[in-house]
Amino acid sequence: MPTVVILCSGGLDSSVAAQWAADELDGDRICLFIDYGQRNAPVERRAAERIADAIGAEFLALGAFWLRRLCPDNPLFGGPPTEPPRDLSTHWLPARNWNLLGIAAALCDRLYLQGEDDEFHIVWGINAEEARRFPDNSKAFARAAARALRTGLPSRPRLHSPLADLEKPDIVRLGARLDAPMEHSVSCYRPEWRNGRPVHCGECESCRHRRRAFREAGVEDPTEYAR
Repeated sequence: MPTVVILCSGGLDSSVAAQWAADELDGDRICLFIDYGQRNAPVERRAAERIADAIGAEFLALGAFWLRRLCPDNPLFGGPPTEPPRDLSTHWLPARNWNLLGIAAALCDRLYLQGEDDEFHIVWGINAEEARRFPDNSKAFARAAARALRTGLPSRPRLHSPLADLEKPDIVRLGARLDAPMEHSVSCYRPEWRNGRPVHCGECESCRHRRRAFREAGVEDPTEYAR
């Protein structure tokens, strides 16, 4: 039986990528959440757990807290940002996606060495919009990483990037078409958890961006906003 490891941050993109994986790839599914000390990790983890439940996947959380020790002044770890990032230097978390892939790959190798499976897939939600600011979201990076994973690991996992060509409204449209659990996802800079689901502030830049994406996609927004 193949194993499908889905990198799931609890965000909108990963909720759609997770549903894509459930629809397109056979095998035992694992939604892998990485806690690297990010400010919103408690809410994001709960969201990722709900997404895992929705697609019938096992949920697994692992830590990578050295990232916070290495970059304690990064906005991901401090107070909520009040505006979108203006340049790479202030919001770049060094090698984050490379390390997230590495943790997913380590899980594949561990299962391979235990003799549980002999076919492995890794799915993540990189997209065209983020690729314009962050090179580790680009298709070029994904292609290079895919080659490295197949070359350097005994489990030889295949890397899937189903959203790599999509902007945020396109991701919402795909999510609606797949009936992805987008209502469980969280995008807010200041999220809360109420009555079993994330509540977005409705005022931060990320909330405004999320609202625009649903509006431009022509899809009803299932998000609960405080304002």
